[in-house]
Amino acid sequence: MKRFLLVVLVCCACADPEESSQDAAVSADAGRADSGLPDSGAFDAGRTDSGAADAAFDAGAGDPDAAPADAADPDASTSGDVGPTDALPNDAATVGGALHFDGVDDQLLIPAAAGGFNELAFSEEAWFRTTTSSVALLEVYSTAQLGADRALFLRSGVLCFYVFSPTRTERCSTARYDDGAWHHAAGTLGPGGMTLYVDGMLEVHDPNTTQSAFNWDTSLRAGYGRIGADTEFRYLAGDLDEIRIWSVERTEAEIRDHHLQTIDPATAGLVGYWQLNETGTAAVARDATAAHNDAILSGFTNPPSPWITDGAH
Repeated sequence: MKRFLLVVLVCCACADPEESSQDAAVSADAGRADSGLPDSGAFDAGRTDSGAADAAFDAGAGDPDAAPADAADPDASTSGDVGPTDALPNDAATVGGALHFDGVDDQLLIPAAAGGFNELAFSEEAWFRTTTSSVALLEVYSTAQLGADRALFLRSGVLCFYVFSPTRTERCSTARYDDGAWHHAAGTLGPGGMTLYVDGMLEVHDPNTTQSAFNWDTSLRAGYGRIGADTEFRYLAGDLDEIRIWSVERTEAEIRDHHLQTIDPATAGLVGYWQLNETGTAAVARDATAAHNDAILSGFTNPPSPWITDGAH
């Protein structure tokens, strides 16, 4: 029987303008090269991009900012691109599973209303599995202005949670999690501080970082983003499952007690819940909450299906 859940939280100052049209076609471009651009002075404390890179729902537009996962990462182990890789549009199902990312150009694009992610109280959770040492998992970003925030990612194998506070605040685990096993990551932010949890246990806590200064957020993405405040973009080579976004600061007990369980989509404070249980050629990941912010698969262009039955929950 599969483990129980995938839950996450984001925060990080990236730069990458995107279009907000949820109905646009899935991007079918083949690899993308990392521009390595430095941060822009316009958003001195945040991370920025140049150009129209990574247009979220632009059919067929390439992403000049992106780099193939760990293409030049001396810390990387394997690409993690084993098993199903890409999907064709339309089709859906409800069998428990997970979503596989090929590490080259796959990403999950999740639209939201401007300011849809609470800067004063926020939590994100997800299950992940990878053998690549430096990969992006989740981040809040903007399609209207440059920058991103509240991110979960691996750098050199350790799991990190990043917040633009407005200084660049990053807290990381001591252990590595690029071991090919399923792990649960959760980041919380609020009056209690900034906290990273791994597999339901408190990993690191910063009581002095209590809110984000990134108030131009419009969207969320999984499987692609910057690694902390660096200018480097990374794709995920691996798997994600059970992504949850909250407008509240989840407590240590709530993270511990619920990370192995599925939850009621109507739970107070839950603003997005992507169970990633689709199958076949489904090109949309359904949001189980009443917000219905369904996520678009971008870059998943060829069979076999990216939907795998080996999920975490």
